[in-house]
Amino acid sequence: MHTAFEHFSRCVALSREHGFGRIEVANRSMAGFSRIYLNEARPAHEDVSAAARAAALVGQPRAQMLCETLGAFASYELGDMRATLAHLERETVIIRQLGARRFEAQIWKCGHACCFASDHRCEATALLREALAPLPRGGHAVQRTQGGGRTEPCRRG
Repeated sequence: MHTAFEHFSRCVALSREHGFGRIEVANRSMAGFSRIYLNEARPAHEDVSAAARAAALVGQPRAQMLCETLGAFASYELGDMRATLAHLERETVIIRQLGARRFEAQIWKCGHACCFASDHRCEATALLREALAPLPRGGHAVQRTQGGGRTEPCRRG
């Protein structure tokens, strides 16, 4: 992973130096993901917002989506469930714009883990059921929580 991080970081630096913004933004999230695997969640998270904005500015929605994915992973590792859900919300919008349904399972998994860690077991169970339900043809099965990603604990009893 150290080698991967070094290569991605070098690619980002060279791309920036030579004005290849689209290549730069495509590799910024990859440098961040390699940092996650090096147990460096805080440094990985520090660059997420700027990287996502840069990807949007150069018209790279897939790179922007990957930055939001990285933000969700890093926020979860740092224990910030609210930020995790915010990244997942933004990622969901981009996934729908791209029609990239293959990334939906990742959102469900991360959303489930976030809800479970926050002791919102009912919502976590609902996300798992939704993930396992057959998808309608041509439809999207991702449904986010109401109220900007805030969740309420389940009532027991």
